[in-house]
Amino acid sequence: MAASRRFLGRAFRQNKRLITLCFVLLTLVSINTSPLFHNLETWCLESLGTLLVFVERTKLSLKTDYLYPEKAVIEQLRQENLTLRTQIAHFYALAEENAFLKKQLAFTQTLSHTTVTAPLLTRPHVGESFLIQGGTKQGIRKGQPVVVSYGLVGRIDAVSENTARVIPVTHVKSRVPVVNIKNQEHAILLGDGSRRPRLFYASDQEKRVPGETFVTSSYGGGFPPGLLVGCTQSKGRVMRLAPFVSWSKLEYVHVMTGFSGDAVKH
Repeated sequence: MAASRRFLGRAFRQNKRLITLCFVLLTLVSINTSPLFHNLETWCLESLGTLLVFVERTKLSLKTDYLYPEKAVIEQLRQENLTLRTQIAHFYALAEENAFLKKQLAFTQTLSHTTVTAPLLTRPHVGESFLIQGGTKQGIRKGQPVVVSYGLVGRIDAVSENTARVIPVTHVKSRVPVVNIKNQEHAILLGDGSRRPRLFYASDQEKRVPGETFVTSSYGGGFPPGLLVGCTQSKGRVMRLAPFVSWSKLEYVHVMTGFSGDAVKH
């Protein structure tokens, strides 16, 4: 299509010169009445008419190419449209699945408790505490849960007027009661300084497999139930949990200042 348009464009420019020449000749012969000049005038008029018809057809062809692209272009657009429709259908399916999983989890990540959003002052490393900008002036107290939109981060360990220290779930001091959303089996997540803290189960009777999701339980009163924590991964005979939180990407956290658990009171 582009090549044909270039060809027609060149032809149009060349014939513009001929049209101009015809107009000049018509002007010259119009002031002379001899038969020779009359024949030349007739030829110029005929040529000019032919050229003008060609020009109009050229313009129409260019417009037609613009409005009605070649079949290959139309087919490409159809394929792109089909791909986009497929992707939209996939996104709708994911949205429905997400809504179903939230319902199954009794999802509480849309926090009903009052929270304070605080930026990080120090970069968190695996198993190490970090500082956030927020303290007692903002209602932050020791023991309060710290979360992000996609999971539990840890809890407040120490606090001053405008600064607080957070110990993550991977810290050696961290102990988090959790529950398997599939079979409701309870366990304690024991921080040991590694990327994947260990799960300590109350019973050894259950068959456990990797890939199961755990959320916080209300046992002990230190955390509200239903906060996403992580997914199980086995390492030998020890079952460990990979937290959903990406420590390297943390920039802000939410402190659940409105949660009044037993651990917070103490």
